[in-house]
Amino acid sequence: MTPTLLFFASNRSLRRLLGYLLLGLWLLSGSATARCSPVPSGVVLLVPGLRAGDLERPELPSLARLISEGGSGWMVCRAARVADSRLLRPDGRESEASLLITLGSGSRALAPAALPDSPAARILALRSANAALDHSVPLGALGELFHRRGLKTATLGDNDSVWPDSEAWAVAMDAAGKIDFPMAHNNGLSADADAPYGVRSDVPALLANFDAVRGRADLIVLSFDDLDRADRYVPSCRPDVAAAHRAAACRVLETLLSGILARCQAQNGSVGVPILLLAPAPAASSEERIDRFAPIVWWGGGGNAGTLYTASTRRAGLVLNTDVLATFAARLNLPLPSGATGRPFHSDRLPAHFFNPMPAIPSARSLRAQVAEWLRIVRLQNSPGGLPTVQTLLPILGTALLFGCRRASAENPSRPKKLVGAVAVLIVTLPLGMLLLPLLRPSAPWSADALLTALLLTVGTFVLVQPHTVLALFRLLCALLLTALLCDLVLGTPLLQSAWMSYSVVEGARFYGIGNEYMGVAIGAACVLFALAGGREEMPARPKNLAEGLGFVVLF
Repeated sequence: MTPTLLFFASNRSLRRLLGYLLLGLWLLSGSATARCSPVPSGVVLLVPGLRAGDLERPELPSLARLISEGGSGWMVCRAARVADSRLLRPDGRESEASLLITLGSGSRALAPAALPDSPAARILALRSANAALDHSVPLGALGELFHRRGLKTATLGDNDSVWPDSEAWAVAMDAAGKIDFPMAHNNGLSADADAPYGVRSDVPALLANFDAVRGRADLIVLSFDDLDRADRYVPSCRPDVAAAHRAAACRVLETLLSGILARCQAQNGSVGVPILLLAPAPAASSEERIDRFAPIVWWGGGGNAGTLYTASTRRAGLVLNTDVLATFAARLNLPLPSGATGRPFHSDRLPAHFFNPMPAIPSARSLRAQVAEWLRIVRLQNSPGGLPTVQTLLPILGTALLFGCRRASAENPSRPKKLVGAVAVLIVTLPLGMLLLPLLRPSAPWSADALLTALLLTVGTFVLVQPHTVLALFRLLCALLLTALLCDLVLGTPLLQSAWMSYSVVEGARFYGIGNEYMGVAIGAACVLFALAGGREEMPARPKNLAEGLGFVVLF
C-alpha cells in the first residue's frame, strides 16, 4: 500500500469528508435526473366553431365533465394588427390561420392569405409575412420547446383544406415546420351525404391514429372541424336543417371526447394526461365584430378544478391566446422563447390582487353568463372610450377656447376667464366620471354616454353660472380624483379593474392600466393641488413644503 493510501486510511476526518462529498454528488445527480425526466404527454384539442351555447348542450356531457373537473374560462383571441383587409375575416376580425400561428408562437402573428402545400414552403411564407411586423414572432415555438427536451409531436385531424393538418400543424410545428408524426391527408374524414359539404369527422379513424401515436408522441394536437363546417354551411340551408347539422356535429364531438378522456385517464390513473381543449378563434357564427372570446378548458395532469387565471389579464376566467405557449414552457421547465409575450395560466387559488367576477368552480352556465358580461363591457368600452376620448375632447375644447377668448376679450373681459374655468373643470370631471361610471352598471352604450354627457353638462353649466366657484370646484374635483385613486389602490384596485378607461378586456391588462392613463391623470391632479396649495399666502413656507413633499411621497 502506498504512503498516500496509508495516510488516507488512518485519517478519519478525510474519510468522513470524502463520504460527505460523494453523498452530495449523488443527491445532485438525482435532482438533475428528476429535473430532466420526461413530463407527462399532453393533448391539445382544437375545436373551431365551439361557442358559448355549446357548453350547456345535452349532447356534450364529456365537455361538461371537463369544465367541472378542470380549469376553464375564456381566451382572448388576438393576432398581429394589419391594414390589409384581405388578411382579415369579412367582419374585420383576425383570420383563423393567424390566430393558429399565434397559439404556437406565443406572440401575435400573421398568416398570409394563401399558403403553399409543402411544409418547407409554408414556413418560408410565414417567416416572410411576420418579418415585416413591428415585433418578433418565434414561429414554431411550441414544437421547438418539445424538441429541445427530446420529445416528439404528432398531429391528427383533417379540415378538408387543400393541404393536410393545416390547423394542428400550425400549432404543433417547430421552427422548421416539422412534425414528428403527421397524420396522412384525408385519413380523418368520411363521406356523409347528410353532413355539411358531404363530409364528417371519422372518429374511429381518429381514435385509431390516436392510439398509434399515444405511446410515441409527447404532444398530440388534434383538430375537429365539424362544428366549423356546420357554421359555414348555415347560409346554404334552412334554419331547422342548420340546427340539425350542429346537433349532429356535437354528437360526433362527444364520441371523440369520451374516447380521448377514457384513454388519457387510463394511462396515468387518477392524474390523467393533460388535455387542453379550446377554440382557436371566436365562432364564425358570432355576428358581433367585437367578439374575440373563445372557450378554453385545461383538464388533468394534476391540475386543480377552478377558474383559469393568468398574470396577463389579472382577471379570473380570462386568459390570452399567447398564454398557451407560456403554460407549456412552464410545464417543461423551459424559459419562454425570445419574442413570446404570454404568462402561464393556472386554476388553483386565485391571488388576492386579481379581479374575480366568476365563481371559484365555474359551470357551463356561469361560463356562458360571463362571456355575455365580457361582451357587454366591451360594447361600453368602445362607446365612451378611454384615453382616446380624452385626447379627442381636449383639442376640441382648447380650439373652441382660443376662438372664444379672441372674440370675447375686447367686448367682455370676464368671458375668457369663464371659458378657461369651465374647460379646466371639465378636464378633471371627465376621468373622474369614467372612473366611477361602471359602478352604476349602465346596460347599454347609449345610457353610458347619456350619463357622462349629463355629468359634464351639469358641471359646465354650474361653472358658467357661478364663475366665482371655479377654483374651489377645481380643487375639490382634483382632491376627489386623487383620493379615489389612492383609496382604490389600498383596497386592491376594484375601481381600476372595472374602469373602462384603465383596462381593455379584448387587449389585456399588460397593454392598458394605471401606468398608461390614470397615473398621468393622478399626477396631473396632484401637481395642480400642490401648486394651488403652494400659492396660498397665509400658509407658512416650511409646512407648505412639508405638505408638498409628503404628498408626492404618498403618490409615488
